[in-house]
Formats: sequence, C-alpha cells, structure tokens
Amino acid sequence: MRSIGNLGEKRARDYLLSCGLEILDSNFYSRFGEIDIIAKSKEGIHFVEVKSTKHSD
Repeated sequence: MRSIGNLGEKRARDYLLSCGLEILDSNFYSRFGEIDIIAKSKEGIHFVEVKSTKHSD
C-alpha cells in the first residue's frame, strides 16, 4: 500500500511542477502531523495532502 502512496505523491509533485510551482519540501513532519508536499507559487505557499487509491479497472 505504501508504494501506491509514493506513486501518488510523485504524480502530484510532477503535476505541481508542470503548473510552475516550486517544491519546497516533501513529507514534512512536525509534532502536529505530516504535510505531503509544500510548494510555492507567485500567489503564495501551498500545503498539499495527497490521497491515492488503487482502481481495478
């Protein structure tokens, strides 16, 4: 299941990069929890939670 999450996070990072965002950090941990991706754009800082699922299509 972890590999599905890793793939989802990679796809999310690739998408954000293609939209012109700069990735500042991934899998940021603090005492309050984890943030999957922290990205920066002209508009500001974006905190991204990635949810992945496996489909059997």
